[in-house]
Amino acid sequence: MKAIEPKACGGVKAKDKRPVRLDNDYVRKLAPPKAGAVTVWDDDPKLSGFGLRLYSSGARSFFLNYWFDGRERRYTVGVFPRWSVAAARERAKELRREIDQGRDPAGEKRERRDAPTVQDLTDRYTEEHLPTKRGGKVRITDEKAMLAIIGDHLGKHTKVGAI
Repeated sequence: MKAIEPKACGGVKAKDKRPVRLDNDYVRKLAPPKAGAVTVWDDDPKLSGFGLRLYSSGARSFFLNYWFDGRERRYTVGVFPRWSVAAARERAKELRREIDQGRDPAGEKRERRDAPTVQDLTDRYTEEHLPTKRGGKVRITDEKAMLAIIGDHLGKHTKVGAI
């Protein structure tokens, strides 16, 4: 299969935002840029902000761009070919409906990723609270052991919100 430069098959460079109709064959044939990434926008009039990022490594990912509370956001739907164009477009339509109802999918994803873990709370307790306790080294050693057991039981990477 011969690779096609984005410009040659109707695709565009990132600064030229003229949309094209994305399909699996088109996405598969796109040649990666020599450096950086290229954005290819989809021309579906019912789904603004849907597109594809084509990276110099050859990776391809679908995304949805949107505005929320005055800020531009980008939500990565998935990578090609694990996600077909049709599946990514459908997911982007679902996301667009959520956004229209006042939800911020990218913000929610960021909050989940940045949420404190059991290990974060254990470290904070050890650094901030243990030094203020009375009872000597034995008590502090016992509390550290207790925290380790709790962390092992709950999972140190478990998000606190999931408990």
